[in-house]
Amino acid sequence: ISQVFFALITGLNVNAFINARAIQKNETDPVQSTSLLKSVFGLTAILLLLPASYVTYLTYKSLVVQRMIIPDMDNEPLKLKWTEIFPLIPSIPNLSASAQPIEAIKGRYLYEAKKYDEALVLLNRGSAANPVIAYSEFLKGGLFFTIGKMDSAYINSMKAFYTRPRAKTYYQTLIAVLAKLKDTVNIQKAFDEAVKYRNEPYVWNLYILGMLNAQGKGRDPLLKIADSALHLFPGNADLMLRKREITQFMGAPVITKKGVDIAQAQIYYDAGVAAFSKAQAAAARKDEAGKIEAYKTAAGSFRKAAEFSPGNYVIFENAAIAYFNMGDFNTSLTYFNKVFALQTAVDGKSEYFAGVALYNLGKKEAGCKYLQIALSKGYKEAAEIIKTNCR
Repeated sequence: ISQVFFALITGLNVNAFINARAIQKNETDPVQSTSLLKSVFGLTAILLLLPASYVTYLTYKSLVVQRMIIPDMDNEPLKLKWTEIFPLIPSIPNLSASAQPIEAIKGRYLYEAKKYDEALVLLNRGSAANPVIAYSEFLKGGLFFTIGKMDSAYINSMKAFYTRPRAKTYYQTLIAVLAKLKDTVNIQKAFDEAVKYRNEPYVWNLYILGMLNAQGKGRDPLLKIADSALHLFPGNADLMLRKREITQFMGAPVITKKGVDIAQAQIYYDAGVAAFSKAQAAAARKDEAGKIEAYKTAAGSFRKAAEFSPGNYVIFENAAIAYFNMGDFNTSLTYFNKVFALQTAVDGKSEYFAGVALYNLGKKEAGCKYLQIALSKGYKEAAEIIKTNCR
């Protein structure tokens, strides 16, 4: 649309210039001064369009770069390297097509590259460019959380969330900060605000997780909240997991042997789920390379989450399935064995995939054994494979 208006204005001025020149050639001397004035006006207008042409060109260059950068914003971690993209970003405009400050986007790249001081400079500029969406404050909240400056993390994450309480990532960052600060009062307030806009399992899940970490152990009131959430969203896997964790840590601390609470595991777990979804989307459009790359990212995120929550079988199961979907059956079995060692999975899903993996590796007897276990636990998909391949 901008290009159309630019072309229209250029055309009008060029036409004025040409007409003035034609009149100047055909008219007599007494009127020549008027014709000359028209000619000068047309030429001046064209010259004045040159700065606009430059701005339009820079905007075009920025939009080209944004086609690479904006999709990368969904990746955790980012895939593009700041050293490659920074030279491509022009000085203007200062906002992306989605209204995110360009300086804040650059700041995120430096933040993930652990260049925290340089990142903060850019994030502060981003705040000035667009204070309405609080994107810079959201990123600064995460940055300060990472480097352990919790007062600054609190100020920025609170500002970001209450500016945009519908934003899932803003809510997640604030809950992580408040859980670290053991601030149950503000966790409750943040939940009360978020649930007005999104009465969804995601909001309840982070609320329960934050409370569990802030309180330091499972308690009966929190267990009742988990039951209430499951009443609203029956069968939700994340909420069922939270209930198991509350029960598991009832009266016991929720700190793992690494000394990191399970809120950190949730961050990596969410990243793994996001990458898993991208892998499925790539598979649907028959992008084999994209599928494998996304499953690798998912598996890596789940492995990292498992370091912080080694008692959570779902994390190991998801890592195993990511490897299974890549065709790396041996590695998938390594993680399925971790699921079996915990002895907490009851739905037969891990046994089913482990059985198929073993069957694909030529270990028919062992594979059929696991498939039978899966079927006995109620995993109905195992029945057809047993009927066809385990006679």
